[in-house]
Amino acid sequence: MKLLKRGHEAGLVTLTRGDKGRWYGKRPLYSWDPRALARERAKEWRGAVATIGLGRAWLLRWPDQGVSGAPVDRITMQLTRIYREFRPDAVITFGPEGAGSEHDDHAGTSRHATRAFRWAADPSIRTPGHRSHHSRWLLYTTAPEAGRVLRGRRPAGYLTPTHAVDVSPYLARKAAVFEQHRTQFKDRPFFQWLLRARGGKEYFHLAIDTQRPPARELTFLR
Repeated sequence: MKLLKRGHEAGLVTLTRGDKGRWYGKRPLYSWDPRALARERAKEWRGAVATIGLGRAWLLRWPDQGVSGAPVDRITMQLTRIYREFRPDAVITFGPEGAGSEHDDHAGTSRHATRAFRWAADPSIRTPGHRSHHSRWLLYTTAPEAGRVLRGRRPAGYLTPTHAVDVSPYLARKAAVFEQHRTQFKDRPFFQWLLRARGGKEYFHLAIDTQRPPARELTFLR
């Protein structure tokens, strides 16, 4: 949101529609049709994208709870094509621990997105209609060392933050984005706690800077 406000272009890639998740408010547990949940979550995703204000977004159809084990070549080539089409300066994805929750899909997303960062820059890997693209920065979302993880389990293996970004003017809009995801309202108390606990900050770990010498400060993250 902050990047968009400052005139940058931003995009979103989501790898799965979450068809094996829990549908909040439906009973008995897991009695719904996964195809119906996928349709509902796709609709919620579109609402979230619109609330953020993104002009470019991709919702892929890898199976829920199957992203981690997806065929490496296929999923990485799909992301490579998207990177080469969108041509970002920076790629931001989950940390390798899986965004605090240590969910296999989240950790798998981190691996696939990181691999595609390198593949997109390799001219020997061909994607018809799109030439190679060298993004400069790869960043992982992270949290302070003692950050609590989803539903209070022991702390996850967060990477040390290298950059903290003030997003306090956007907290109400972040909350409005979560409100689009009605099937996931079971996590609403944790999400609201997280907004307060982070004190209006988002944390990132700079994993790769492809230029030398590396930048000491990333102006777009101020």
